[in-house]
Amino acid sequence: GAEIKDFSVQTGITVNEGESVTFQCSVDSCPKSVITLRRESDGMMMKTVANASQVQYWVQSANCLDADNYTCSASNNISQPAVRTIQFFVKCHPRLDFRVSFVNVTYSKYLRDAVLRYTVISYPPPRFTWTFLVNGSESRELPNSAKQFDYGQQSELRFTRLDTSDFGSYRVTADNTINEPATVIIWLLIR
Repeated sequence: GAEIKDFSVQTGITVNEGESVTFQCSVDSCPKSVITLRRESDGMMMKTVANASQVQYWVQSANCLDADNYTCSASNNISQPAVRTIQFFVKCHPRLDFRVSFVNVTYSKYLRDAVLRYTVISYPPPRFTWTFLVNGSESRELPNSAKQFDYGQQSELRFTRLDTSDFGSYRVTADNTINEPATVIIWLLIR
């Protein structure tokens, strides 16, 4: 059967955004194998080579969305395919995650509940800070009805039993110490 001797990223498993990256997989097998490199999250085949003992895949400029688990599989039809997976990280400053719908205006009613949500792409994971804006600029502590919940790349500001003074604009900032933080304004309006 086939055996994977090495599956690695030549620059290391953590790179800065914009750096070029080479994935390399070396296989020991007789006869030679069909070697395939794939992204785990979407199953996208990056490269496949037949009758080979090694495969390389070059990424000219790594970006935030290249962070994923990557798999090298090798098969020479003698036994089960050999598979090895590595986790790959790309350091990048936070930015709005366009794969998730962003709602910048949320409507609710007096004494009802509401949720404001902000999702970013970022590595390392960000720290989120929410502030209540008075007259659009002056920041104030969050109201007692609001509680912040963070889940890695996403932050929620959950309100229970809204008071009339809770309605207005909220600023949320995601910061991970790489370059500039990402800030948006989200409105909570009474209906």
